[in-house]
Amino acid sequence: MSIDLLTKLEEEKDQWIYKAIDRFDEGFLRFDGQKFKKDEVLVGVYGPTQVGKTTLILTMLGIGDEKIAHLSKALRGKRQKGNSSTITSFIYKRSEDENFYLIFPDKTRICCSSLDELETEISMIRQQIEEGEVSFDKPIILWIARQYFTNRRFAEKSRSISIIDLPGDDTKEKKEEKYVNHILTTYMPYCSVCLVMEISSKVVRLFQLDQPTVRDWMYYPQNFRLVITRCLQSTSVKNAIESGEIATLEDFRANYLHHVNRNDIEIPNQIYPLECGDSWLELKQRNSTVYQKAKAWIDHLFIELLNDLLNVKTPENQIMRIKNMQHSIYRQKSVDLEQIDKDIDQIKESLEEAGQSYSNLTMASQYLLEELGHYEELITDLDKIQLEKFRCRLYTKFEFDPKKDQVVFKDRKTTRLIESFNEVEWEMEEFYKKQLGERARKLKQILREIISSAKFDFQTEPQVKALSLNHIGGLDQYLVFKHFEEDYKIVLDTLNENNTLVYEYYNNQLRHFKLFVKAELMRLCGVKEQHKRMTLEKIKEKQDQKIQQEMSLAKLEEKKTRAQWEWNHDLERPRMLDEILKEEFVKAVSVWQEKLFAKQTTDVERWVYHQYCQIISKQAERIIGNEYF
Repeated sequence: MSIDLLTKLEEEKDQWIYKAIDRFDEGFLRFDGQKFKKDEVLVGVYGPTQVGKTTLILTMLGIGDEKIAHLSKALRGKRQKGNSSTITSFIYKRSEDENFYLIFPDKTRICCSSLDELETEISMIRQQIEEGEVSFDKPIILWIARQYFTNRRFAEKSRSISIIDLPGDDTKEKKEEKYVNHILTTYMPYCSVCLVMEISSKVVRLFQLDQPTVRDWMYYPQNFRLVITRCLQSTSVKNAIESGEIATLEDFRANYLHHVNRNDIEIPNQIYPLECGDSWLELKQRNSTVYQKAKAWIDHLFIELLNDLLNVKTPENQIMRIKNMQHSIYRQKSVDLEQIDKDIDQIKESLEEAGQSYSNLTMASQYLLEELGHYEELITDLDKIQLEKFRCRLYTKFEFDPKKDQVVFKDRKTTRLIESFNEVEWEMEEFYKKQLGERARKLKQILREIISSAKFDFQTEPQVKALSLNHIGGLDQYLVFKHFEEDYKIVLDTLNENNTLVYEYYNNQLRHFKLFVKAELMRLCGVKEQHKRMTLEKIKEKQDQKIQQEMSLAKLEEKKTRAQWEWNHDLERPRMLDEILKEEFVKAVSVWQEKLFAKQTTDVERWVYHQYCQIISKQAERIIGNEYF
């Protein structure tokens, strides 16, 4: 029981720190919702262009020597070798499958199944950035296909490590300077450790860094490590290795410690003299004496570096890193807020004038769009106005014998046929009269919308054919059924013919009126469309002017906001972290103390709880400070 309790408490003893970190992250260090796991290390790699950052990152992650050249080529995005391959900051991770994935700041995700596809996508990103089509103020996450991790020893070590390629501050373009400052200021606090890189022949530049977030690297050895690259390219170093003057890893490292230490100041940071990439492959291919002697040293240094990085993932180290990084992050450039306000007011005044003009044009455009929409609705309504043709149902006027399917004898009369003809003719007249009234009302309603003075009425004197029966004699009753059939057909044919004549007579008038109204509507649409096009051109002109002014204003306001935020955050953030830590510590201790004093707790369990309360109290003293305890 006591063993189980010890195991449980050992697992729980750091949870209060993790909870505090989570709360702190939620309120202050939000990484776009992409929080790193508590056992994951984010490593920043900082250095000037062409120092070999990408090659170092790939090597650390476990990309095999035979794969690096091909992968590096793809990451250059069709850029010539010798030029900087970095177009924006990337966070490198290991994919769980054999595909590459690019995850953009807006969470857009692109899958690449081959290096060629990856190279094409990165080339497109480069082109869009260089042409100003897009800009990223946050890193792109690149998941590298798992089959490229052939250095299994390094790959296993780095499995819980994510690496962000931080841009160097040696850019020559002003438009990139702001991006560099933003990335470094925003993302450096997330890094458990930052590797500051430099070429072995130019280590003096380490002491000439201007970037506030990294220039004080020697004062924060717990947060910064030095990586010296191309350490086997110097002729003097090669000769020393071949002659035996540099015979051990300690000799090799001491040689570069001597170069880095200056003015009799001992640099407290860990230093890793490394070799990787093309120069390392060249030594390997030649199988030179230098390669044979140095291979074990370089492998050992990489493993040592990876172990060093993994050792910083303890919760206490995370808290101390956050606290210590504040001091360098808050070394902000002084900003003349008063001058910025003057510039902002000047642009706002100009924007207000342009905005009024833009607003008027936009309202005019909206009104024209509504008019066009209304006319299009009228055209649609006009097309729906149709004349229905009357159906002559002569058979309903007679009684039929169901057995013979004939008109019964009593209904076979001349007068019956004539009466039925007149009744159907009357029904036809009423049918069209009602329809014409409804259609005329709709047409007039549409016409009034476009020509208020226009008037029209249907002509109502259609020419119809008179009825002429063949078998009119002395008797009203048809004695011969065939004669009745012939006259019945004449009545039906005459009704159908008259129906067609009347329908065409009214339908032609309706079609004529519709064509006239539609033509007028189309003419009005054309006029309004031309007005709309001219208005939109003016709006586009004003909009372009407005965008330029808004961009200038946004830059100034962003500059002002950032300056204000930096100072406010400088004052509040460390204090809030300590408050959160204290709250979570009190919660954790309270839970254990409650169990410590519970009646059912055994003496052994009480002793265990007491010991672990003491352990986390010591933790809190180290992290928060003795003055709180």
